[in-house]
Amino acid sequence: MASAPQPLPGPDAAEALLREAQAAGASDVHLRPTGSGYLVLLRRHGELVERECLSETDGARLLARLKILAGLPVYRKDVPLEGRIALSGTEPRLLARTTFLPTIHGEKAAVRLFSSDPELLRLDGLGLPDEVVREMESWCKRRQGLVLLTGPAGSGKTTTIYAFLRRLNEIHGGLSIATLEDPVECDLGFAAQTQVEPEGEITFARGLRTLLRQDPDALAVGEIRDRDTAEIAVRAALSGHLVVSTLHAARTVEVPVRLLEMGVEPFLVASTLLGVVAQRLFRVPCPACEGAG
Repeated sequence: MASAPQPLPGPDAAEALLREAQAAGASDVHLRPTGSGYLVLLRRHGELVERECLSETDGARLLARLKILAGLPVYRKDVPLEGRIALSGTEPRLLARTTFLPTIHGEKAAVRLFSSDPELLRLDGLGLPDEVVREMESWCKRRQGLVLLTGPAGSGKTTTIYAFLRRLNEIHGGLSIATLEDPVECDLGFAAQTQVEPEGEITFARGLRTLLRQDPDALAVGEIRDRDTAEIAVRAALSGHLVVSTLHAARTVEVPVRLLEMGVEPFLVASTLLGVVAQRLFRVPCPACEGAG
């Protein structure tokens, strides 16, 4: 039986909370102001569950410590902030993305935890159906074309892209693999990874144009959001590059339609699109409970 969570906060409350969330398999930690205090919530298996209710003072301390861990200015409470947290010293290493947003009751914080499970960087370790894994393996053996993933936020599209790139590197070896991400969620080691700045100098479209001049074999683009990015990605796939990205669509059959709506020529879509994967997260029964039933 799992032990009850320890009360917060203490001198290492933020670190303890993140480690607890990691051990519990949570994907996100939320710190939500209510006007009279702060709610601490964990998202596990898609459900947001309340862990504790803190006083305003304790909640503000916890929020400030999260900012310090993320390398952000504690005094800025009037603007949105984004940062990254990396906790080492114990295994597994904890990596997280943090966002802070002013609300009418104070700042709201959300922390996205990145899995360090090496099995989740393998196509056959994602829980995908066998036929989908085989199909994606066949795409990895191609040297050009466009692979697109679609699905709701938080459904693991980036993790699938990482696993795809890892398998691609295993099959071919010696490839020049580059990524454009917002943000970079995991250091792959075998790829040159760049974090875009949508409001700054490095956008997906501009970064992709530059990457194509750096002799890449395969490219991962975090998301195709606009016509420029779509056209560059498709033409890169047509000219001898393997490109993998994500695109917002409800179903696989809607992905080509979205590309057409963005202004990509029909013949380019038909010539370059290798395949589309639409993914969702589904809860898996606990093995112990399933066996008992």
